[in-house]
Amino acid sequence: MLIQLLFIVFLVSSIFSILDWAYFRPQKVDIPKAIREIARDGCLFSWLILMALITNVELTLTLAMLIVLIVKLLDDYVLTKFRSPDESAGPYVQVAQDLCWFLLILWLIRSFAFNIYRVPSGSLEPTVDTGDFLLVNQYVYGIHLPVLHKQLIPFGKPKQGDIALFYYPNDPNLIFVKRVIGVPGDHIVYKNKMLSINGKIIPQKDLGLTENIDDTGKPETVKKMEETLAGHKYNIIVQPYTPNYRETDLVVPKGQYFMMGDNRDNSNDSRYWGTVPEGEFIGKAILVWMSWDSHTWRIQWNRIGTFL
Repeated sequence: MLIQLLFIVFLVSSIFSILDWAYFRPQKVDIPKAIREIARDGCLFSWLILMALITNVELTLTLAMLIVLIVKLLDDYVLTKFRSPDESAGPYVQVAQDLCWFLLILWLIRSFAFNIYRVPSGSLEPTVDTGDFLLVNQYVYGIHLPVLHKQLIPFGKPKQGDIALFYYPNDPNLIFVKRVIGVPGDHIVYKNKMLSINGKIIPQKDLGLTENIDDTGKPETVKKMEETLAGHKYNIIVQPYTPNYRETDLVVPKGQYFMMGDNRDNSNDSRYWGTVPEGEFIGKAILVWMSWDSHTWRIQWNRIGTFL
């Protein structure tokens, strides 16, 4: 429904803008400035939101930045020569002039430095909650080419215990967030809800039973454990009354990483679809920037500012 509504807004505002340029302006038709601005803003924002919904935010921002930059350069070096001194630039050209540097700086920061991602599931509970917005360091594992997702400058590697974002190997359009458990060469065994690496069982401290809210908003009884991996202490949860899901025994290949969620019995991770190539990593999660509980429709204030 939202997409259809946005398409109607885009279509109507686009038709008006074309008529304005092709007929109203040449014929000196008196159109209020506010109407022209409403049509312009409706066309631009509906297009941006449609693109973000149909494709993704990264591609939308890149296209918007390129279009605005091209329009600004055309106006600076070509279009101004054909305007009289008392003639103002068109509404879309004015927007390009106003937004050019803002979009360029935003694109550079978002593509190469820091970005924010929303967590849609509870696979990393209790460390990361459903609805958390994570601030992600995108240069810690190297510089990547936006949209194409190709690594330009490799430096830094994922480390055990990192909460990392990466492109899902079976569908690069999806972004997953999991914890790095195994690095190249590690022998990973997950059996009886216990994790061992290179023959050593990863220490777990039983914190007792607790209540957790699952992805559907229903309460469930889980067992909380404190796990210690490569100096990192973090909590995991397991289902105490369910079978052992997807037991694993493998050696992590060269250039690959084994990823798992902290919600061990409710995580779609490397136990099911294999390891993640080094070049598919996006960055390392730093902290929870914002958190929204979609079940109760409220901000989870206690989550904001949580370092990971």
